[in-house]
Parts: sequence; structure tokens; C-alpha cells
Amino acid sequence: MRRPRCFVADYMHILVVGISRFGVPSGICRYADMIARAASNLREVHTTIAVGSWQNDYFRDIFKSDLHSRLISVDIDNSSLSRNMWSIRTLPQMAMDLHADVIHLAYPMPFLRRRFQCPVVLTVHDLYPFDIPQNFSFPGANRLILRVAVHQSDAVICISNSTVSRFRELFPNKYTVARIYNPIVMPRLETGQQAIRDLRQTGFLLAVGQHRSNKNLDVLQRSFGLLRETEQLPSDCQLVVVGSEGPETPALQRLTQKLGLTGHVHYLSSISESQLAWLYRNCLVMVVPSSHEGFCLPVVEALLSGARVVCSDIPVLREAGSDVCTYFQLQADSVHQLATAIVSSIRSPIRNNFAHDCFVPDNVARELQGIYQAVAQVRH
Repeated sequence: MRRPRCFVADYMHILVVGISRFGVPSGICRYADMIARAASNLREVHTTIAVGSWQNDYFRDIFKSDLHSRLISVDIDNSSLSRNMWSIRTLPQMAMDLHADVIHLAYPMPFLRRRFQCPVVLTVHDLYPFDIPQNFSFPGANRLILRVAVHQSDAVICISNSTVSRFRELFPNKYTVARIYNPIVMPRLETGQQAIRDLRQTGFLLAVGQHRSNKNLDVLQRSFGLLRETEQLPSDCQLVVVGSEGPETPALQRLTQKLGLTGHVHYLSSISESQLAWLYRNCLVMVVPSSHEGFCLPVVEALLSGARVVCSDIPVLREAGSDVCTYFQLQADSVHQLATAIVSSIRSPIRNNFAHDCFVPDNVARELQGIYQAVAQVRH
């Protein structure tokens, strides 16, 4: 039988589930580490992170998750079926064995609420299964998993106001919804960090995101090629794309060759936090040409690193970057619009008036604690 808890005088144990298919660091994986790191700053909270065995190395060596939380490696096959069956069959017993007070799913997974003796909080980053089904091999299955996770959860956290608005359109009867931004734990620059791939400081454009259609990395490549062709960028300027491979990877690589940019476009993944910090601090400008985003953590990280940032003019990126970014319109001539915005940003002084209190880990931790305590008290 599960031991009782006192949620005021005693600590709470939060089990963060960060298991995902990614064998290299991704936004979802970083989010799992960030919320566990933020919550662990509270004296009344202990955190455990459950990750797949294929994720253990980068959670330990890149995120350093074991320095702030207990890190548990789950040894299952890295397949959709195995991960989903684990969350349905095995996760409830793990929660009982660990005496978890609250389970926090870092992204939607299928589960049966009646099998848990503690409440479940779910984070919804975006509604891509509904809005960008082409991102998925089986969008119907992803929509079903999202619906099940939402309806079975005790509370839902959305990471932006834009996501909350879209969520309420799709799930109007789910009332326990809160907007809590990502806690920003800035990548740290280690002493002696060397340049990456001999990149020259301030001699490259930077993009951070998985290779998916909504990221519009093809538009960015074409704009980069145009700026080189018209000599509005130095001939040795490079484009660096950081992110795991996805559905658009083959097409992006073919486009690189077609535009004659081989040797000028670099695709990176599995880089360290220190390397990411170096890229943010030394890029000429970071570019986010997305058509859809749940929030976009790299925008905030880049701004806090002192980088110039160019974004597509969509509501969620306005929410993330306020008036500090340079924006361009996604329309028929997006390539030229983006190229113009990049040149304008480079010629403008860096703005240092970015307000970021809502992303401070301690502030986010208190918001998380409020959700955890509310669902735990209702459950008991």
C-alpha cells in the first residue's frame, strides 16, 4: 500500500517521465531535464527522471541530470509499441515503487488513469498531430494518443498562451489547463570551449530545430544562398543547422547540393551544452523561419545569450521574442522577405531589453509546485 503524504510539512516526490524515441538531445528531452531541474530547487520537492536506456548517456553527460535529480534508465526496446506499452503497463508500478506523489509526463503518452495511485500532470507542447499531420508517419495514431493522454490526465500544462488557445479549441471541456513557460536553464560555456568545425566567430547564421516541414529550413537555405549570390553576406559565411534528423532531412540535403551550398551548410546534432552556448554567443544572427511552433525555446536562449534573432511573424514567436526580434512575413516571396530581414538584423544594434522573468527557473518552479500541490490534494 502506498504510504500517505503530508503536502505541507513533508516533501513531494515528482516522477518526471522523459522517455522519447530520440537517441540524440531534442527539445522534449531538454524540457524534461529543465522542469526536473527547476522543481529540484524547491526545498519541499524531490525529483526523479525516467528515461530510455538509449537516452541515459546524454541525460547524464550532456544535461548533467544526475546532479540535480535521480536518473532512472528504463531498459526497453526503442519502438513506439514498446514505449507506449511501458507507459500503460509498467509506469504505474514504477510510480508505486518510488512512492511518487505526482507523475509529470514531459509529452503525451498513453496511460490508464485508474491504474495510478497518484495524479498525473501532462505537458502539451503543441498540437502538431492536428495542425501539421505531415510531420508524422501515422498522424491518426498520434492524435489518438494525444486525446487519451489529455482526457486521462489530472492537469495539463501548455508552454505558451498560443498553445493554450489552440488547446481550448480542440479540448473545450478540459478545464484544468495552465500556461507555464519553459524554465530556461541556459547552456553554459565551458572554459576553453573551442570553435566548432573551424567556424569563424560572427561568421555564420544559426538555426536550431528538428528537420520538419514547419521549420521551413528550405526557405532559410534559399535565403542564405540568395544572400551569398548577391554578395550581401561574406563569401566565407556559413549556415549551421542544429537539430535531430526528421522527415525533411533527405530533401534538405538534396537542396543543399542543388543550390551549390555543400561545404557552406553544416548539419549538427548531439552537440554538448557548451557547444550550443558557443553557437548562440558567436553567430551573426539566429534565424527561426517556422510556420508553426508550440513555443520555441531557442528564441529565448539566443536572446539571453545576446544574439540577434530573426523570426517569422507568427503569434507564438511574437510571444517568445516580444519586440526584441526582427520579424518577416511568411508569404509567396518568403525567401526574399527573410533575406531582407537577415540583412536588416545584421545592420541593427543588438537589443538588450528582453524581459525574461517568466522563464526564470525559480519562478517556473513555484508555478509547477502550485499545480503539483493542487492535483495531489484533490487526489487525496
